[in-house]
Amino acid sequence: MVKQDCSSKVTVLFTLSFTPLSLPPSPLPSPPSSLPFLSSLPPQTLQELKHENQRMKDENSALIRVIGKLSRSPLPQSHT
Repeated sequence: MVKQDCSSKVTVLFTLSFTPLSLPPSPLPSPPSSLPFLSSLPPQTLQELKHENQRMKDENSALIRVIGKLSRSPLPQSHT
């Protein structure tokens, strides 16, 4: 018969590291007036696209804030 000690704790720590990428500069996006297909869209569709674009910008900003906070916070200390 083998008796197992269930009172021992195992702590797993890991580190997230983010390395900035070196990307070539991208060309600036064209102004919306140079996108002729946008003017052919129904106003409702255009409004939905603008709303979705703003939602994704907000979500991206929130994710950047979370990543920034995680990269600044110290690793949790083990209390064994």
